[in-house]
Order: sequence, then C-alpha cells, then structure tokens
Amino acid sequence: MTPFARSLMLFAAVSHLPLPVHATSPPGSGTAVGIRCKDGVVMGVEKPKLSKMLVEGSNRRILTVDRHTGMCVSGLMADARQIVNFGRDEAANYLSQFGSPIPGEMLANRVADHMHYYTCFWYIRPFGAAVLVASYTEEGGPMLYAAEPSGVSYRFFATAIGKAKNACKSALEKLDLEKLTCREGAR
Repeated sequence: MTPFARSLMLFAAVSHLPLPVHATSPPGSGTAVGIRCKDGVVMGVEKPKLSKMLVEGSNRRILTVDRHTGMCVSGLMADARQIVNFGRDEAANYLSQFGSPIPGEMLANRVADHMHYYTCFWYIRPFGAAVLVASYTEEGGPMLYAAEPSGVSYRFFATAIGKAKNACKSALEKLDLEKLTCREGAR
C-alpha cells in the first residue's frame, strides 16, 4: 500500500483521491454492460462463480428500483445493495411527494451524490461498487446512466463498468446504437 492510500485526507501525486478510482473493479466484481436502444435499455452482467455450492440465481446483479427503473451493479455486492436500497428509497419518496415516477437523470444524480458523500470524510469508507441506471419514460424514452463511486454520473448510449470495461467498451463502439433494437442488443 502506498503512503498516499492510507488516509482519504491525503491526496495522491496526481491530485485525486486514490481509493474511489480503484473501487469500481475490486476482485471478483465481474463486468456489467448497458446498451441504450431505440425501444429500451438492455443490461447484462458477468457474474463470477464464487462457490460451487452457491444456489443459482441467488447472487443477482440486475435489480429493480421502480416500475420504470432498474440498476445493474458491479463491485462489492454489500455496497451495491446499499446503493440500490438508497435508489429505491429516493424513487419512493419522489413518487409520494410529487405523484409521478422519478426521472432517470434525477435518480442517477441523487445516487451519485450519495456515493460522493462517502468520499468526503476520512472516517467513512467509499463505496466499492459502481452502478448503471436504466429508465424508460414516455416523454424521454429510454435512458442509461452510469454512477461511479467518485460521485459522477454520465448519460450514455452504451457503456460498461467493472473489470473488463475497456474490452467491452471497444466492442460497444462498433455497434450502430442509433438503429439498434432491444432484441438485437440482447444478442
């Protein structure tokens, strides 16, 4: 461990906090991919087989937040569950307060803000997970966002998070995302 990584109050030589950058691909995290198509969003995950005795389907990495919103996670599952539960709470609070479902951009920004909060203080460990937020509304259509542990969220046509994100992104760049349907994207 480098002397810069011992405390979050110390900045690394490249002027950023070192721990949230490496939190997106911890060991055993797998890779998550999201593709925004013209009629919806396709998400897929690589689930590492942690044990031969693990019951099939018990380690889900694509989770429902609301009727129109879902999250795909990569990283430490305990941290990812906390993020998804926060997203569910935000969606329920928005629905009860405003009477309509939370827009995808607002949910992604609130989740990213929550993740950023955990990087601000030395006594709180940053989240070791990143999430893809997919939503669909009649007005806005399909939307795909990625929220990182550093607290930033971006809107994408297609993206990947996790260990093999660079290889996945280079494969996604070859697709014609403007004309792609969900059926074609799932292949």
